[in-house]
Amino acid sequence: MIKYRPQRGSLIEAMKEYVELPDRAALEAHVLKTWSATQGPVEIKPYCGADDRIGWDATFIVLVGGTPVGFTDKEK
Repeated sequence: MIKYRPQRGSLIEAMKEYVELPDRAALEAHVLKTWSATQGPVEIKPYCGADDRIGWDATFIVLVGGTPVGFTDKEK
């Protein structure tokens, strides 16, 4: 299971759109559907360590065509 939150102005706003997805393929499909105006490959890169505010052990940034669109708790 992959946890995902979109990029928003605040963590509170982002968590309103938080979803759990079964795998990376589902994450990529969700991101591309949600960010349909953004073109390019989906990349997941290390961003920072644990996020104690929401209980994530690690945080990775999700990019579409180099544009940050959200964050996840797993790279794969």
